[in-house]
Amino acid sequence: MSTAVLHHQPVHQEPAPSREPGSGQGPCAKPAQAQPPRSGQLLAARAQALFTSDLSAHREHTQAEVTAAIKRAFRVHGGVGGCAAEVAAAYGEHPETAARRMRWARAVIQGIDDFAAALNGGAGRAAGPRRDGR
Repeated sequence: MSTAVLHHQPVHQEPAPSREPGSGQGPCAKPAQAQPPRSGQLLAARAQALFTSDLSAHREHTQAEVTAAIKRAFRVHGGVGGCAAEVAAAYGEHPETAARRMRWARAVIQGIDDFAAALNGGAGRAAGPRRDGR
């Protein structure tokens, strides 16, 4: 599913109001450090990639199959933005089937995350190494 991207001319914007000295904002402010993505953002990005993948929603898939499909989708569509564009196009062309597929994709990703969290000692923890070394 490919979609044409429409390019818009930038809209004239008024300059931002000046900031008080010492407020931590404005041209002399230190750049904000990159924040790690929140788990909701990761779930959404992975669900979008799975949505655009070639995996069938009509059968069970292993975690390895899902992971490979997500990586392939990011590569094919040029990352998160490309997957998001494909999802948007699908909702525009076939909203009834797109909604079903997105529910499936989110459920698969949530199920993997819940399973990994349970293996790591609790449903509230994200997947990853435990701090106590076990």
